[in-house]
Amino acid sequence: RQIADMLAAVGEPTRMRILARLTGGPAHVGLLAETVGVPMVNMSHHLGVLRQAGLLDDAKDGRRVVYALRAD
Repeated sequence: RQIADMLAAVGEPTRMRILARLTGGPAHVGLLAETVGVPMVNMSHHLGVLRQAGLLDDAKDGRRVVYALRAD
């Protein structure tokens, strides 16, 4: 089931662009939204899907949330 969830998460084009951007290093939500070209509310949804699928780690940096690809 975990692999199916990961594949479903990655199979959406916007989420593929997010993952491609994060291969360059961690980024906060606002930067990701700007880079990928989607509204912040949509970006938060996509990041939540990727996080729930076990593909991302997130950490607070002041008022921002920074996302990074999981090492494993």
